[in-house]
Amino acid sequence: MRWFGLACFIILSILAWRKRDMKHYSLSIVLGALVGLLVDVFGVGMGLWDFPRQPFGSLEYWFIVIPCWGVYGATINMLDDWYMGHNWKSYFITCLVLLAIYEVPNLATASWSYTTSMILVALGWFPLVFLFRVSYLLVVNRVVRVKVLTLLETK
Repeated sequence: MRWFGLACFIILSILAWRKRDMKHYSLSIVLGALVGLLVDVFGVGMGLWDFPRQPFGSLEYWFIVIPCWGVYGATINMLDDWYMGHNWKSYFITCLVLLAIYEVPNLATASWSYTTSMILVALGWFPLVFLFRVSYLLVVNRVVRVKVLTLLETK
């Protein structure tokens, strides 16, 4: 999964650079890492999942899992901004594709393990993607609003 995360980071970085959207891409990575950390605090704290290879809070966790959360957030937000069209159909497709891309390889690698059924895990991906997308949109819209107000005040 580490190599997959690195490949996604490289591909998304190239796309962001070509689309001249490095600001939103960088913001999405940082926000994805922060939201991912909060999700893990909740999920690991509630005993819903664990990271057997990179125990929560270990050095490996901070250098592997947190950057992967950042790439995960960027994947959701940048693909939706660039290609998906901001509708429920694209949201549903994004959830299913990311579920398949992340969970199927995890069945073999066991980078993280769940204490609940896979049906609940699959259903949990819908609010997870929603959380990452909404948090990004709230921050971006707030940043845009502040920037516009600052520009208006200087005139």
